[in-house]
Amino acid sequence: MNEKSNKRRVLITTLMILLAVIALIGATYAAFTYLGIGQKKNVIETGDLRLKLDESTSAGISLDNAAPVSDATGLTNTPYKFTLENTGSLPMKYRIRIVEDTQAITTDGCSDKKLDFAKLRYQIVKNSTAGSSLPLNNDSNYVIDEGTLAVNGKNTYELRLWIASTAGNEVSGKHFHGKITVEAIQNNQDF
Repeated sequence: MNEKSNKRRVLITTLMILLAVIALIGATYAAFTYLGIGQKKNVIETGDLRLKLDESTSAGISLDNAAPVSDATGLTNTPYKFTLENTGSLPMKYRIRIVEDTQAITTDGCSDKKLDFAKLRYQIVKNSTAGSSLPLNNDSNYVIDEGTLAVNGKNTYELRLWIASTAGNEVSGKHFHGKITVEAIQNNQDF
């Protein structure tokens, strides 16, 4: 009977220890797990970026039958006029670049007659404030203006483009097909 009693004690003790371990695991899980439900509403509102490019008052960028000219003469060329307007609900950063118009190059079939952008100069007039005449080069990735535009903000531009007077006969028979591109991002981001 003594042996039977010992087995019973061992079994009861084992069961008690097992129950204590299960209770401890349950209590630990309960102590580290909590789900609280808030009573306040969380509202997330997003704004939108909308940039309007209006070039309706201009015939486009053209260098038809152009020859190298001085800056003084280039500054008298008919400008390409356009307007940027922020019609969205957030301020934005923008960047204006001159790029090749690959569609026009393909249409004209003149990929072997492209005028080197390094031979070009330009002037940008922004909101009636004239900038300097500058070479159009890849050092700036052909960026001609960049900045921030407030909500409902508007910038008007006049772009003049000409072949630099330092260009030689290598520009004869060459074609320029270019267009502007405008990139816009949120005001708190970087290009």
